Amino acid sequence: MRSNLRKIIIISVLILVNVVARSSTDEIKTTIHSRAFIDGTLSGYNSNSIEGRFKLEEFRFGFKSKFNKYTIKADLSLNGSKIVIKDLFINYDMQNSKLTVGNGYEPYSLDVVSSTVDMRFHQPSSSTLASANGRRLGVTYQYHKPHFYLGAGVYSNNDLKSISTDYADSYALTSRLVYRNIRSEYRLFHVGVAGSFRTADRSEGATKSISTVGITSLFGENVAAITLKDAGTEQKGMLEILSTWERCLVQSEYYVNNYKTMSSNFTTHGGYLQFAYLLIGNGFKYNQSDASIGKPKGDRTLELVARVNYITLNDSGTDLYGGSHSDVSVGANFYINKYVGMKLNFGYLIPGENTLPFYKEDLFIGQLRLQYAF
Repeated sequence: MRSNLRKIIIISVLILVNVVARSSTDEIKTTIHSRAFIDGTLSGYNSNSIEGRFKLEEFRFGFKSKFNKYTIKADLSLNGSKIVIKDLFINYDMQNSKLTVGNGYEPYSLDVVSSTVDMRFHQPSSSTLASANGRRLGVTYQYHKPHFYLGAGVYSNNDLKSISTDYADSYALTSRLVYRNIRSEYRLFHVGVAGSFRTADRSEGATKSISTVGITSLFGENVAAITLKDAGTEQKGMLEILSTWERCLVQSEYYVNNYKTMSSNFTTHGGYLQFAYLLIGNGFKYNQSDASIGKPKGDRTLELVARVNYITLNDSGTDLYGGSHSDVSVGANFYINKYVGMKLNFGYLIPGENTLPFYKEDLFIGQLRLQYAF
């Protein structure tokens, strides 16, 4: 199976190269895109002195080529000193629907399917990081009408990187259903549910790792984490709610996850509630085709944001404890124009039971992000 997947990847790359080579013709239209996030903070947490911490959170470069009803997208990301393939897929667009084949996100969690460029905070909520799914190789079908969205797919439980490193011999079925009432250009009510089922990994010595870095990745430490041995099937479910007005946004998600092993039935849960208010600008971008929320409309906007979050990886019924915590964050996001922005976030994290040793005390941190995207 690994050999077949490698062949598929090689063929896909050759197709992409051919598309780029022909992009100067009238038949194929190619656009280049890029983004970068640079994060920084000053903190004395777990240190005897104030230290500056800086990180290139993401640098991505890619292209999108369109011809007839097909769209090919490829994104490469600089991860430390390594080049990592992010999105690499082909879309076939139909009326009110599309079929996607390749490496990308499953239709699960509003916080994940929305672009990282548009996030209210520097990263998804801690409960999302511990509960949602990353990019996977698979096939996704999405259908949308003004009042509803449906996404469903089947996936190998691998992304392009894991095929040659920590290959998992399992697959996943994931679906997401959204009802929405779009009352005007600014007013929207959106409620959705999603579920994901993953088969047991038949690889030798299979394990399942669950973790979250909390409110910052600048320390390089997890707040809560657990590794399950003899990992079996997984069942995940979530509820999402979104409502927007001319200047306000409310967004919330709640997750319940069940992981089976040979000796236990481990369950985690968590969720967040998030607010945004526009001091400059009117309305928020909303993509009906994938039911995702974007940044404020307009080229020059100022957004005030707040979020509360809770996550637990503790399950007393199975005597397995990965830690828990709650956090509160506030911030301001200033988009100088549609390409460049600054995000200033302040977060307060309260460690719970069995939190990992690095986070033995409450954490207060301010973080600044400079970003561009085109």
